[in-house]
Amino acid sequence: MPRSIRRGLIATSLSLSLGVLGLMLWVLAAAGVFAAAGSAPAALGTNGLRYCTGWEFLNNTSQDVNGLRFRLSGIPTVTSVYTEVYNPFGPTDGSSGYDAGANAYRLNFSGATVDASGMVHVGFCSDSPGLLLDPQAAQPLMWTLTGTQVLSNPLFAGVAWDWPSPPHLRVRVVNAQNISMTLVSVNLLDPGTALALDDLTADGTATAMPVLEMLDAPRDVGPLADSFFDVFFDLSSGATPPDHAQRLEVNHPYILDIVMESIDDPGNGVHVYAQGLSPPVQLYLPAVAR
Repeated sequence: MPRSIRRGLIATSLSLSLGVLGLMLWVLAAAGVFAAAGSAPAALGTNGLRYCTGWEFLNNTSQDVNGLRFRLSGIPTVTSVYTEVYNPFGPTDGSSGYDAGANAYRLNFSGATVDASGMVHVGFCSDSPGLLLDPQAAQPLMWTLTGTQVLSNPLFAGVAWDWPSPPHLRVRVVNAQNISMTLVSVNLLDPGTALALDDLTADGTATAMPVLEMLDAPRDVGPLADSFFDVFFDLSSGATPPDHAQRLEVNHPYILDIVMESIDDPGNGVHVYAQGLSPPVQLYLPAVAR
């Protein structure tokens, strides 16, 4: 057999062998990723749903209300809506759903009374890392009474997860009001295993381990303004604050615990419990140049 043909066959065989090896490693790694995600509740880590979030805020209208309307930007899919004791409305009503034209999701609640100064907890799971009000809507979040808007609107803090790289988390916190607010605290927690949506409350997150205190002192945030926080995960156990934390396995759940309050009325605010998974490992099949 001519030497050139033999070399070609050897190169082809080597390429195929490396390709098969790469495929095997990819399958094994993928199995590991899904196994890690499989320890989470069904609502998080399956079917692409990597984010579950809950908000707590007061009825600050000085009167009873019986409805709540949300418009959230860029969220095509919502599932596992929180319906436990702190949500007096229960499930969303029939007018809820995705508006493809506006690229926004409607979450509408009705059928129960919330007393003046009563607290409400709403939450859901989705496949979107951005949990922000729809800027195109005139009133993206409001209380209603028999279908009519009642002022003042609930206070709201938007949250967005961004992983520029697997060990780098960038958090965006948005003051969704047309007034200045005080960002009281932003803390990163580790629950160990992902919490169910129903447990993203003060009681449910009480046993989560503190990872990083991302805000060293309260900060005033202007109307509709953003605040950004970076977390760098280190492989070593000697990670040091203020912006470094120990890196754990892929698809690991973390919780952002965020408190924002009115500057003029500190008792009136919003508490956010946002849970997300760290990025899955990225693997590539080897390529052989010939």
